[in-house]
Amino acid sequence: MSNTPHSLEITIDADGKLTCEVKGVKGKECTNITAWLDELGEVTEDRHTQDYFKSPDQRLNVHR
Repeated sequence: MSNTPHSLEITIDADGKLTCEVKGVKGKECTNITAWLDELGEVTEDRHTQDYFKSPDQRLNVHR
């Protein structure tokens, strides 16, 4: 795992359902960061953001 700054946004609703979004990480590294959450209960959905499909060193330049 790299030392890239990142954050986790964790929400727990009234029924105890936990939702987590990793911010600041590109690529599949987010799955390593959130692996400990699997121990808290059954994963019912694993949805990936656009950053998941980017390579960790990918840069995007837009010219107008």
